[in-house]
Amino acid sequence: MTRDRVHLRAAFQIITMLALCVALCTFTFAQGALPRLQITKFDAPGAGTGAGQGTFTISMNDAEAITGYYIDTNNVLHGFVRSARGEITTFDAPNAGTGAGQGTLPQNINLFGEIAGTSLNSSGTYDGWVRHGDGSFTVVDVPGQLATSVEAVGLSGSAVGLYIDSSGVYHVFLYAPNGSFTYPIDAPGAGNQPGEGTVAYQISPFGEIVGSYGDEANAYHGFVRFQNGTFNEFTVRGSGNGSTQGTTGYSINSLGTVASYYTDNSGAAHGYVRSFDGNITSFDPPGSTSTYVYDINLEGVIPGYYIDASGVVHGFLRAPNGQFTFINVSGAGTNAGQGTAAWANNVLGQVAGVYIDSSNAAHGFIAAP
Repeated sequence: MTRDRVHLRAAFQIITMLALCVALCTFTFAQGALPRLQITKFDAPGAGTGAGQGTFTISMNDAEAITGYYIDTNNVLHGFVRSARGEITTFDAPNAGTGAGQGTLPQNINLFGEIAGTSLNSSGTYDGWVRHGDGSFTVVDVPGQLATSVEAVGLSGSAVGLYIDSSGVYHVFLYAPNGSFTYPIDAPGAGNQPGEGTVAYQISPFGEIVGSYGDEANAYHGFVRFQNGTFNEFTVRGSGNGSTQGTTGYSINSLGTVASYYTDNSGAAHGYVRSFDGNITSFDPPGSTSTYVYDINLEGVIPGYYIDASGVVHGFLRAPNGQFTFINVSGAGTNAGQGTAAWANNVLGQVAGVYIDSSNAAHGFIAAP
């Protein structure tokens, strides 16, 4: 770790604590109604406009940068990053394929603008990578494995991701800035048959990893892995116990709060938030038949989306007191599979997401107070 990075990490820890103090001092705001949001739409240059094409936002950081991918007119995937000023830079990862369904798929962006992702190459295999703030890439492939995906980069520069071994089992790995790997990392209850195993999706500023594992029945359970290597496993009450049902673990904030969703025995999804001490609250917006969550900010505000009885998608923000603010972007389609999805948020109260228009093309948006 460089001295500059150490200083930046220390500075971020101080900023995090100051932001927490602000959040506590403005408890009424955080616990009450969220502010009205102004929506800005955007499309990455080169994005296609046909069904299934367009711009898809994935992640945003506290410096207001957004990353995601776009699908062009040839159905090839390309990455992009949008700055706080609205400038969009497109990119392709090394070895990314150029055929339909191939290309570059970003997963997460950290405070320093480092982007984690994976790419599908022309041979049909997946390569992991990290794109640094200066635009350079480091290819991250776990040696001897079938596929690698980098899911997130921590503030220390360590990357977390998943890989698939020769038997088709999933495992987690850590990749250090010096190029060394720690693997396999497996949750104690993970199954060892094809399609089973352990996956990780995000790493907190303090090194806590959140993810999920599939047991011997391939039912999912959430976990938090601490820096000392210990696991805290959990299952939300009401989670299904069939294959691909159960509890996922997609996001964790600086306070160790987890937000994600679980699937019940009927196949319906529901949101939940889990505090650092293990208290779990499940939730669904009114009118939801399934609820999906992939992020949470420092204040505990959760973005997500739900599907109504007609199959239309609606975005939302959930405040810590459980109050919902709904996000429906003008121009979003109103048929099944169309609508608005809030995907990510930051400490500034901004939200990034996707809306699907009446032609089934995707567009990005940012909503800000």
